[in-house]
Amino acid sequence: MAISTDGERQSATAVRRPRILVVDDSDTIRVLVATLLGPEFDCLAVASAPEALERAASFSPEVIVSDVLMPGMDGYELCRRVRADPVLATVPFVLLTCVTDNDSRAHGLEVGADDYLFKPIRRRELLARVGSLLRLHRTMGDLEQRTRELEDSNRTLAEMQSSLVRAEKLATVGTLVAGVAHEMNNPLSYIKSGASSVQESLGQIEAAVSEALAAAPAGRRGALEAACAGALGELRTIVGEMAQGANRLARIASDLRTFAEGESADAEEVDVAAEVERAWRLARFKSDALPELVLRAGGVGPIHSVRHLLSQVLVNVLRNAMEAAGAQGRVFVTLGAAGNGLVVEVRDTGAGILPEHQPRIFDPFFTTKPGQATGLGLSVAYGIVKSLGGRIDAASLPGEGATFRILLPRWSPGVHGRELSPARAV
Repeated sequence: MAISTDGERQSATAVRRPRILVVDDSDTIRVLVATLLGPEFDCLAVASAPEALERAASFSPEVIVSDVLMPGMDGYELCRRVRADPVLATVPFVLLTCVTDNDSRAHGLEVGADDYLFKPIRRRELLARVGSLLRLHRTMGDLEQRTRELEDSNRTLAEMQSSLVRAEKLATVGTLVAGVAHEMNNPLSYIKSGASSVQESLGQIEAAVSEALAAAPAGRRGALEAACAGALGELRTIVGEMAQGANRLARIASDLRTFAEGESADAEEVDVAAEVERAWRLARFKSDALPELVLRAGGVGPIHSVRHLLSQVLVNVLRNAMEAAGAQGRVFVTLGAAGNGLVVEVRDTGAGILPEHQPRIFDPFFTTKPGQATGLGLSVAYGIVKSLGGRIDAASLPGEGATFRILLPRWSPGVHGRELSPARAV
């Protein structure tokens, strides 16, 4: 038997037994109750309600047995305070009293008591009431634990289902992208070949124009030279831009095939801050909205990744932020270290994402701007980031803008035959 009438816990056995807190200002009743419960329970017996509240935190009782009539704080008030304490609120509470009227009993139940025992105390009834409440309390605790586990399992299953659905959609997009990339090659080859031929022809044309101008009357030669130089210069600029655009489309087609087919790609050292600025210029070139960019690089070092795929991700995310912020808004890009990786945070000052839209923002073909967008930008960014060994997520409150976080490893997996080890994982 383990009884502590002076407030100190004593351990009679190494096996943990149920803990009962006994509160009564009568030494005789206090010792009697503790003695009756002692063979089956660890008891802490205290003489007042304030002492019970003080010692309950460390004792962690599983049942509280308290007298009703005590000087100062009575049993009713003690029960109220126990129910108001988040730690003790669910602990079963038994009131001891010699008052048998119905009003007193009802009052005790109203303040939160679970049961009533009337004096004189009978051992069999005391053990039965306490044991029953203890079993009920533990059953409720197990039920709450299992409910939490079930909620966690359901949440995990929902996340897995969402991930599988998104993966299936991305696979469909991958097939589409692979087909688009293949179909781009033929017209691109015509454009590249034509641009190269025009550049060669321009040299011949310039030589012929020079000969013709030499034979022109001296009075008209200056005006003819200026007109021909302007036209030929503009034509050479246009052809050069055509060649650059064709080369960029060829690289995009190659990157799309890498994304769609899961091919390995060459990685290189990438200055992410410089890539953000480059992606911002590209995004501005393709957007009518021109908000202000606020870049905080944070002194992060370079990473080893596939530059052009990373650039595609940044362009897509920044373009989305620009359109959300609008011409008078701002886009904040913050770079920082994240474990053994790097995080790129893109936040805009736009209207934010509606709660019902947030689960779908990375789904292929989902867009809130029908007729103005394909709904592929963020889904392609999601797939590329995953292929680079990273993660991308978004958070938003309506009216407070949206924040996209891109987590990237220092070394992308599978580049140059090098797999991402657990030690390098983000």
